[in-house]
Amino acid sequence: MKAVSTFHSYLIDQAKLRPTTAGAYSNKLQRLHEQCYLLPTPDCVWLKDQPAMGRVMAFIKDHKHDCRIMYCCTLKHVIDMVDPSLQDEDLKKIKATITAIMKSSNDMKHSADKQQLLAGLEQDRWKGAVHLERNLKALTELSTQRPNDFLTHLRFLLYAICLGMKDICVFRLDLVYKTVIGFKGDTADATNHVTLGKTGEPATFTFNDYKTSSKYGENIIEAPMDVTATLEDSFRRFPRRFLFPQRSDYNSPMTHTNASSFVRSAWILTKEKGPSADDIRSALTTRFYLLNTAIIPRERFARKSMTSPFVLEKNYYKIYESAIKSVAFD
Repeated sequence: MKAVSTFHSYLIDQAKLRPTTAGAYSNKLQRLHEQCYLLPTPDCVWLKDQPAMGRVMAFIKDHKHDCRIMYCCTLKHVIDMVDPSLQDEDLKKIKATITAIMKSSNDMKHSADKQQLLAGLEQDRWKGAVHLERNLKALTELSTQRPNDFLTHLRFLLYAICLGMKDICVFRLDLVYKTVIGFKGDTADATNHVTLGKTGEPATFTFNDYKTSSKYGENIIEAPMDVTATLEDSFRRFPRRFLFPQRSDYNSPMTHTNASSFVRSAWILTKEKGPSADDIRSALTTRFYLLNTAIIPRERFARKSMTSPFVLEKNYYKIYESAIKSVAFD
């Protein structure tokens, strides 16, 4: 069809679209011609035919979001081809109508996505800090019953560290698969390590290798004394090179994939799939933000969490979480 061929050439040569995009828009124009009974002329005279445009608009609105947007973009390009400077008042009004349809469709799509997310949350898909605390309690009891079970101990240790540091920072997955543990002389060659001090001194977490290290540099975090005691007991009972090593080799680190699986496996409270490292990070960030509304504490918390306050709030603060779900145990 000559009209579609002319349109395709325009998209490639003048609009400078990729061939695949130009082909998709050309197919949409072909579809409009067929379904709306349009006269297939290169100058697209049907744009000024009110009954024809009524059929076109009704046809477009009858489609779902993605397809509707494609048809709208096609029409915009058709108008640009016919009247590049948009001098014609009728075409100007049509283009404004198309823009309004696209905005309305995008708003509806955004609202639908949000409702779908909230519906998922209502099914308790996300764990709050309260759930993490309950899981730690269950792990504490289990590790007491199985004092020599190293895997159970590591699961307990993960939650003990994350919840023990909840007022200071939230950790990334780097804690699990990159971090060395030992005394000062043992950790000097490690980029990420937790160093145990002398009796009565707090342990310190040091991170040099993490996602945003190029921006924030070395990050040193002093552990509370209860977390320090847990770390010292762990290292005394299970001497090893890495804080969370492979089960078969205490001196070898976990892979990224194994670390992700391990974090989920540490959930024993229910039989459902456990929270990921990012889920734990979200739950504890939400708890902290609900308890600390001032800017300075949030900035300090974000910095120790190796990110910016903006990113932490945007990606991890679940503003729709209830206070009961997040801070009831405080």
